[in-house]
Amino acid sequence: MTALKNNIVSTLFGAKGQVGVNRGVAEFHAGRPVLISGGGKTLLTLPVEGLDAERLAAFMELCAPVLPRLVITARRALALGLGATTPVAGLLFRAATRWHLYAAYGNAFETPTFNELSYRPDGSAGINAGLVPARSRNGEVGSKLKFDNGGEFDVALFQANTRHELAVFSSSGGRTTYHNIDRARRRGVEAKLELPLSEAWRFETAYTHLDATFRSDFGIPCAPPTQCVVDVPAGTRIPGVPKDFASAALRYRAGAGWNAGIEANAASATPVNDLNSEFAPGYATIDGVVGYAFTRGNAKISTFIRLNNIADRHYAGSVIVNESNGRYYEPAPGRNVFAGCTIRWGR
Repeated sequence: MTALKNNIVSTLFGAKGQVGVNRGVAEFHAGRPVLISGGGKTLLTLPVEGLDAERLAAFMELCAPVLPRLVITARRALALGLGATTPVAGLLFRAATRWHLYAAYGNAFETPTFNELSYRPDGSAGINAGLVPARSRNGEVGSKLKFDNGGEFDVALFQANTRHELAVFSSSGGRTTYHNIDRARRRGVEAKLELPLSEAWRFETAYTHLDATFRSDFGIPCAPPTQCVVDVPAGTRIPGVPKDFASAALRYRAGAGWNAGIEANAASATPVNDLNSEFAPGYATIDGVVGYAFTRGNAKISTFIRLNNIADRHYAGSVIVNESNGRYYEPAPGRNVFAGCTIRWGR
């Protein structure tokens, strides 16, 4: 392991000079860092209670340019509410030879990521120690039907109720902060249809309707330079999530040789902030692809060329949620060409 800067070592370990694998579980439980190196990799485990601003800055400098990782023991994780049991149960009913009905229910658990912990909403130094894991209860019922000609139709109804939703609090100058919102709900329907039109032609389509909303009131900061808090009422849509998305494709494939397809995708308007005061407009795009597959000895070679966004539509491909200066929209690429080749070896 390379030598560490004396000031970093002193800050983290209370010692100077080169540091290797010299600390273990006892030190960890005592609230001191544990540094492990080997195989060209370095891992620093740091107890949560040891993360003051100075230590965090040294921690990030030590790990740069690799994104640092926080590791805590299982016992400590449970004590902090960072552990959970997530049971899942499902039931499958065979209604007919090619028709199945199913139901599933389970709990989910999501801890904050390092990026979400990096900044405090009030702008002070140190990690965002106020974040807690999000917990959800998820249910789904659905049907899967296969046709005699090889087609398939699937449909599902789903709902997820979340406590302590992890959401964007503010975004300014590339610095994004997060907070927990007491309750959120996602519910909707998904459907997919695949139909063989002939031996070589196939039609595919899918549709998703998702109603994603906050189910409790909360506050967000006003746009700068005003210093205030705006109330967001329960029932507003979760930003960054379109309510409707649909796709369709017509594909041609006749084994080895030529294959082709044309695809269409469409999405409804997407809210870009918690107040739902602005929306990224809905869009629809059309893409095309042509490929050729062949064999050379033991190699199976597939080539393709895609023409994306054929109509050269201008639309927002993604959004920056709650961007403080109103710069929410990130443009998607215009008309573009992408080509590739895949080679598989084997007998």
